[in-house]
Amino acid sequence: MGCNPAIIFSLPHGVNVDDFRPERKNLELARRIGVRPDDLGKNIALFVGNYNAYKGAEFMTEAILNFRSDDRLVFLIPDNGPVFLKHADELNALPNVYAYPPIDDQQMPDLYNLADIVVIPSMRCPGTSSDRSPNSLTEAMASGKAVIGTAVGGIPLIMGNAGLLIAPNDSNAIVEADRKSTRLNS
Repeated sequence: MGCNPAIIFSLPHGVNVDDFRPERKNLELARRIGVRPDDLGKNIALFVGNYNAYKGAEFMTEAILNFRSDDRLVFLIPDNGPVFLKHADELNALPNVYAYPPIDDQQMPDLYNLADIVVIPSMRCPGTSSDRSPNSLTEAMASGKAVIGTAVGGIPLIMGNAGLLIAPNDSNAIVEADRKSTRLNS
């Protein structure tokens, strides 16, 4: 564009750390979502955002369905989006899956603080850079959560060494990363 590269600086996506920070679990929100009290003591893996293919929800769903034998991990996923609707019966039948309704912006920090692990399974899309800068990643990190993210778009740059980077488009990588995180958090 004719600009001097020496005066161009990249600013990473920011997050309000007054809102997103480690806090105690909001028991009222957990009750509203339907999380059983005994499940609050388990490792909780959270998916934030529209549950669609672009965000890797198909791979997350495969991972959840493959993970059903481990009772140390609970999943919180949104009850909206085309991938959730496609698999709603299967997901709702699992005792370790809670589908949460839309959460208003003021309660998003509380949602993150219900979780121990936040999974950002964004998919690699041919011909595009995939998920460039997911808010869920910076919000999860500011909330002090363990983060599992795929190596696509801006996720590796934003995450740095602050989380576990996995291969995209691979539900088995999500399962293995969740198992590893569960062992570390137990």
